[in-house]
Amino acid sequence: MADQAYVSQLEQACASITEFAPKKKDIIRRPQWGEITFDDIEQDIETVFWLVDEVKRLPSHIVPNNVVQATSEHLSNIANLFSDIDSFSIARGDAASRRSQIANRLQGHVQDVLANMGLWLPVLALRAGEIENWVAKMKTTSADATKILQETAEYVEVRKKDIDATAQAARAAAGEAGAAEFTHEFRTEAE
Repeated sequence: MADQAYVSQLEQACASITEFAPKKKDIIRRPQWGEITFDDIEQDIETVFWLVDEVKRLPSHIVPNNVVQATSEHLSNIANLFSDIDSFSIARGDAASRRSQIANRLQGHVQDVLANMGLWLPVLALRAGEIENWVAKMKTTSADATKILQETAEYVEVRKKDIDATAQAARAAAGEAGAAEFTHEFRTEAE
């Protein structure tokens, strides 16, 4: 299981990449770049966002330290490359050569992330599914228990009203019986 420090690094790397999600199309191409675009690595960029979404969703703390650490480093490097792409300008130096270097480095890091964390994704997904099933069962059990408690409270309330009515009727009957006895004794005495 991964140390919390490595998991935190992984979460930070994922968050850094997630910040670029709204600008995904701008990372691939911009009108001011003209023919120099990152279209050829569009699939790799899509893969990065997919991987980050999966890693954030899955229980990565059960992965070994070396895998989490390596994945964090590669994702941090990818976030830096996204920053380079975001600030990319064709006006500085040999734009085509810089674009190729960025694209090659990004592809290398994507392959490394897939090699490191990609092997663990099925295990993590299985584990996450198991946890989701437990959560679903707990929600169902909680809903059932709440329903039983509500039904019990309603049943008790009805029975309490019955007991109160019976007690009141008993008091009234006792009072009438007492008055009747008093009346009988009064008549006897009067006679």
